[in-house]
Amino acid sequence: MNDFKRKKKGLILFILTLLLISATPVSNTNGQDGMSERRYLVESLIKIADPVLTTLSQNQLAAKMPVEEVANGREQFTYLEAFGRLLAGMAPWLELGPDNSWEGRLRKKYIDLARVCLHNATDPQSPDFMNFNKGRQPVVDAAFLVQALLRAPKQ
Repeated sequence: MNDFKRKKKGLILFILTLLLISATPVSNTNGQDGMSERRYLVESLIKIADPVLTTLSQNQLAAKMPVEEVANGREQFTYLEAFGRLLAGMAPWLELGPDNSWEGRLRKKYIDLARVCLHNATDPQSPDFMNFNKGRQPVVDAAFLVQALLRAPKQ
């Protein structure tokens, strides 16, 4: 396995772990409320999500996102892979919905961004219309996107 694939798998596992932890209520450990840890996890999530969701919401993901292994044709799969896997990891946190807390207001922002991104990714007129049917890889990445919808049905 080359270095890029190993890093990519590590990042995906990190995102999924981060999201599972951030969607789980924090227990009181050693007299600490756990909120600093939760805030750190949420802020880490946003650092990962923001570049993808903000650019895709502006129909600029394909224009701005760097693609590795262009010679292997990866550019036709990269965008759906990034969006589908990111949203699959974020979905449990997004499903908590908006509220008046710092985190709830942040969720509202990313729920709204995710909806715009879903529109842009599936609009054939969009510059960021994603590949759902060329080759075999889109089946895998579309499954991640569907998993996000299943994990956050109310959002």
